[in-house]
Amino acid sequence: MSHTTSSHKVDSAIADMLDNIVLAAGKIFAWSYVILMLVIITQVVLRYGFNHGMVVLEELQWHLYAIGVMFGVSYAQVTNSHIRVDLIHMRLSRRAQRLWEIFGILFLMFPFIYVVFDASLPFVYDSWRINESSASPTGLPYRWLIKSVIPLSFGLLFIAGLSRLIRDVKGLIKGE
Repeated sequence: MSHTTSSHKVDSAIADMLDNIVLAAGKIFAWSYVILMLVIITQVVLRYGFNHGMVVLEELQWHLYAIGVMFGVSYAQVTNSHIRVDLIHMRLSRRAQRLWEIFGILFLMFPFIYVVFDASLPFVYDSWRINESSASPTGLPYRWLIKSVIPLSFGLLFIAGLSRLIRDVKGLIKGE
């Protein structure tokens, strides 16, 4: 086995491992939508059936939706199920598509991830430091917990982007 073939297998193994991390997290966080539906149904029944909505359920809906969306972005990246405008991309050769993807990951996606991740750390730290909770007396405690989703989900998005980058670079080198 040549060194090149061996390194391509290692690249694939690394990308597969990164994908598996994102896919596993996606499957776990997808359950937030099931819980969200139950919370919405409960809130609707309480509000319209018993004329008694609950602030805590309202806030929980926002939090569960945020978890699903924030972690769902990495899952969509790994499964290539995100929405994109392919007007230019679809007309390019496969090589040009890979170059376009690599450019986008390196000069658009990774800098964006860095900016959001870096800016979110002091935001989350302050929330943890003061043990932030809802402004509503009957709202959810531990607001720092939902704010922590920001750097965690962007860290997972970085992993998804890195996997995609490895695959595109490998495909470019192999001429696929």
